[in-house]
Formats: sequence, C-alpha cells, structure tokens
Amino acid sequence: MIEIESLLQCPSCGSSLLRQEDGFMCSFCGKRFNKRMGVYDFLLSGRDQWEMVGKGFMNGQEEIEKRFFETPEEQLSPADQLIKAVALWYRGEFDEFKRLMQSSREAIYTEEYNRAMVQSVHHTVELIKKENGVVLDLATGMGGLLEELLTYTE
Repeated sequence: MIEIESLLQCPSCGSSLLRQEDGFMCSFCGKRFNKRMGVYDFLLSGRDQWEMVGKGFMNGQEEIEKRFFETPEEQLSPADQLIKAVALWYRGEFDEFKRLMQSSREAIYTEEYNRAMVQSVHHTVELIKKENGVVLDLATGMGGLLEELLTYTE
C-alpha cells in the first residue's frame, strides 16, 4: 500500500509533507494544510477555504435553503434542481445528489452535450486503465470521475 505522504509535496515550497492529526504540515516552511469534512485544503490563498464556505453551500442563507428543500422537485426549475443537488452534496447525501444532478443536467443541457460529457469520461477512464500506478484525485470536482474509475477496479 502506498502512503499518501510519499505522493504529496508542499504546494508552496515543494518540500515533503508530514501527516498531522488534522491535516499536513510542510517539513521545511511549516505551512499547515487542514482537513475538514474529509477534504484537504492545499490552496495557497492564505485563507481557510472551509471558513469561507461557512455552514455549507448556502452559507447562512437558511431561508433560501429551506425553500429548496420544502418545494417539491417537480416544481423547481432545472437550474434550481442543480443548485439543490449541490446542496445535497454538501449535506453528504450523495445518492440523492447523484440522482438529482443527473436529471437536472439532462434538462439543462442538450442531448448532444450530455452525450459528449459521458464520452469524455469514458475516454479518460480508458486512457487511465492503460497505465500502471496510483490515481490521486486532488480537487477534480465532486468525485464523478473518481467514482467512474473505481467501478473499473472492483
């Protein structure tokens, strides 16, 4: 089994990272990279990215979020369904997120675009299957490509 530390470098100075209880710390410059909700923040903005998110996707807009979740899905526009799907992802309701994201994308984008997206993911998976080694998914979105890759390794 490969240890993740052997794959990572400090994005600031390129030195090795040391695992800590709540994330990683650079062995040279001392910069810390925290972990929250299972996600490491390796951005160099100087601000805690999760602090900027606040309580979640709606970040203090509880009334708007409440309306998204109280309104029946069929009464939401496809764009609002997409926003609700992202809110579900932030809540950790991944099965509901995938279901609603799929239906909203089908309604928002053309059939040709949706088909091209599926083909693009399939092509990427086929290219990666030809390689040997480890796949490290860092900030590539909401996990759709990684999930697709995992179906080929089981």
